[in-house]
Amino acid sequence: MNRRAFLQGFLASAGFVSLGGSRNLFAAPAGWSPAGKANLTFGVLSDLHVRLWKDGKSLSYHHDTKTFRKALEYFKSRGVDAVMIAGDLADKGLTDELEAIAQVWYEVFPEGCGVEKIFVYGNHDLDGHNYGNYAAQCFKDEDIRKQHILATDMKGNWERIFHESESSVFMKTVKGYRFIGSQWDHHIECEGGDFGTLLKPFLDAHKDELTGDKPFFYVQHAHLKDTVFGPWAWGHDDGGATAALSAYPNAVAFSGHSHFSETDERAIWQGAFTAVCCSSLRYTGLIDCFRGDVKPDYENGFSGGESAIMPRYDSNDGQQGLLVSVYDDAIVYERHDFRYGRKLGADWVQMLVPGVTSRRGADSQPPFAFEPRKAKEVPPAFAADATITTKTTEGKKRGKGRQPTLEAIEIRFPAANASVTRPYGYRVRVGEVERFVLAQGYNMPLEDQRAQGESYITLAKAILPKGEKLKVTVEPFSSFGTFGNPIEGSL
Repeated sequence: MNRRAFLQGFLASAGFVSLGGSRNLFAAPAGWSPAGKANLTFGVLSDLHVRLWKDGKSLSYHHDTKTFRKALEYFKSRGVDAVMIAGDLADKGLTDELEAIAQVWYEVFPEGCGVEKIFVYGNHDLDGHNYGNYAAQCFKDEDIRKQHILATDMKGNWERIFHESESSVFMKTVKGYRFIGSQWDHHIECEGGDFGTLLKPFLDAHKDELTGDKPFFYVQHAHLKDTVFGPWAWGHDDGGATAALSAYPNAVAFSGHSHFSETDERAIWQGAFTAVCCSSLRYTGLIDCFRGDVKPDYENGFSGGESAIMPRYDSNDGQQGLLVSVYDDAIVYERHDFRYGRKLGADWVQMLVPGVTSRRGADSQPPFAFEPRKAKEVPPAFAADATITTKTTEGKKRGKGRQPTLEAIEIRFPAANASVTRPYGYRVRVGEVERFVLAQGYNMPLEDQRAQGESYITLAKAILPKGEKLKVTVEPFSSFGTFGNPIEGSL
């Protein structure tokens, strides 16, 4: 099967009829397909968080290299020219962890095979040994411990393990395309890190090589401020990298750190340049950090609201990454789940328009800018026969210590997957009480049973009006905060 037939088959199975038209997920014209083989193909990962167990000898079962190997083997099967990793390779910043990663890398991609490493390190690589005083638990003797901490000699350890030079900002060329990486070493804080201080003079020094229509690719660990997920995104930098890259409409910037899911349509952004979230190969989540058009407190969020009594959403099995293919006229971003070996959704297709600022389309809007996409978005929708069910149950507030058992109401409803836009969550109203809940399976492929199954919310009876029949309303909403039509029921 050729690529065009595959894409058309995939879209048809997901309810799409073409790569363009009114379908807001795409920026490609109707019927577009790449002409011939890609000029460049590369894999993209972030946040591997490989962890040495406290015995100082073996890897933690839940933080080993199995999924990393699986991702690399998939990239190899697709004939990649390079693999990009956007930081946090070693969870606790130990040499043993980075050595385990390098061992897998060289087993899949032996030296001299021609596949380039575009790796940068993140805060865990540099400072992870301090988190929870973990290194001291693995290695009691201080002198021995220092020998196992990457930051004792970050440059020397990196060069020894990965057999390449290390510098704060670097550039590599792969099949004629430039890749630029910026390390975390000058950006210790999770927020406000100044990635622009060294990046701007580096870009200025290479301006002649980077200016033009041909895309180049940049990677750092923290999200670039005011790009993917908007200005609220957890862990973004101070804006220096955004300012530096804004002079280059042909730049594509990749970043990780937040672990946010590739199923969220805000994971790709366009403004003065293009930015893409790399998600995480370890787990997706940090869902208590959601900001934007919708209230941030989710009853099943990481922290939940003050009255939350239902279990947190478990997103530990979201292990995601990208495969990027570059053609003369487009860049195709495939979103993959590497635990289950499935695609997370339809491809993002970024058209490359020679001589047009910011790769804008005919309407002068960057196709992946948030506002135009939100304006064109088809809201998530319930099936025509969708109904609400309720039952009496029990729950306990979250928090330390023993919490009293509370009488509660559980409200269940089917997934609102009847349109081209998947639900990110639901707004539930019971009388005058309003609460939010994340959709089950929001970080999974749409065909996963969790994404296809019911979502629910559990509310304590004490917060609901007493002595009256209550109207129940459930509204789905997208990651852009676009609300679909509600379904109704009663208590």
